Amino acid sequence: MPWLEAAAPVRMERIVLVAPDESLRDVLVQVADSGSVEIDQLARGADFAGLSARLLRAAGRQYQTPALSAAAPDPAELDRAGRYDLLAGEAQLEAHAAAAVQRSGTAGLAGRGPAGTLPGGAGRNAPLGG
Repeated sequence: MPWLEAAAPVRMERIVLVAPDESLRDVLVQVADSGSVEIDQLARGADFAGLSARLLRAAGRQYQTPALSAAAPDPAELDRAGRYDLLAGEAQLEAHAAAAVQRSGTAGLAGRGPAGTLPGGAGRNAPLGG
């Protein structure tokens, strides 16, 4: 059977990612690793240029295929090492974190993901407080 005939739409569900401020980056990395959640782009984070984005621009680099490291890296060290893929990933995380709604030490972001796969994501994020 040709792949086009085997393709079928997947129902999406709205989700909310909630995490303590101090573990928001770790939760976002877990979500990115799952590859199944699309976080809404909010107007307040769209123009945000954190340190990683500023370093990319100063180096004259376009966002290339972003990559993430499990541990939070030092953006200046990534710039010195020429790891623009990791800088691009950190720039995206910084923009999402800037767009998060923050209340009482907790950050929240809205998004969507395939129906039926989300409970597994909640289980992976629970040890991080997400």
